[in-house]
Amino acid sequence: MVELKIIEKTEREYVLELVESKQQHRFQIKFFDLVKEVVVGDVILMNENLLNKGYKEYSRKLMFGALDKPYGRKIESRDHPDLLCVKKNGEEYWLKRFWG
Repeated sequence: MVELKIIEKTEREYVLELVESKQQHRFQIKFFDLVKEVVVGDVILMNENLLNKGYKEYSRKLMFGALDKPYGRKIESRDHPDLLCVKKNGEEYWLKRFWG
């Protein structure tokens, strides 16, 4: 997983910056099942495949929600490409990619 910091947020888009290289990526991300809002300064851990435009399931429009919901694939390891973690205020919120 790679670490990305949210450096900008609009109503529809997040600008994420890779912590190591400062490379920026823009995504339209919708978060479900989070009690706290994802804001500028929060950190996201994401599988690096989701940043690769050559990856067969690459998309700039992503949805993530609770691991126990039926709307995504079953996550069995931290290496799964559909797994994401939001880090805020010392807490971690693990989510999976929703499909459909």
